[in-house]
Amino acid sequence: MSLARIEDLIEYLLDKVEDNSISLGLKFVGGYDDKIITDYPAVIFGSGNTTKEVSGTHQYLVQHNLDIYIQHAEATQSHRQRSLEMLETVTRLVSFLEADKTLSDQIIFGYVVSERPGLIQPRSTPSVFIVSTVISYQATLKVVFV
Repeated sequence: MSLARIEDLIEYLLDKVEDNSISLGLKFVGGYDDKIITDYPAVIFGSGNTTKEVSGTHQYLVQHNLDIYIQHAEATQSHRQRSLEMLETVTRLVSFLEADKTLSDQIIFGYVVSERPGLIQPRSTPSVFIVSTVISYQATLKVVFV
């Protein structure tokens, strides 16, 4: 399977995280900005962007940038407790994503570029806030063209 398209990368990572969701402490794994979350903590693979440039003879250097949303739960626990649990969940997921930096030799290099914690407010329930962290994952690969 080639990961030249961002949807292929999302599907690959979705499958990998779903297969390991219990050890990662996740109760819901979704993709493509899923709006219905059945349980927390949850991880949602959002869509991302791709850049491409000519790199050598008959090759593109492709960079996929993917935002991954980790949602803890409604902000009903103490700030200290939910912050600690969120950081632990994020740390497990980042460590998991970076354990195989080449995704079984399908990319040159993949890593988490940034982690942005905060609160989100769903449009459907404006009185509810959900503790959330967005991590940005970048994958770089070469694609041969004729």
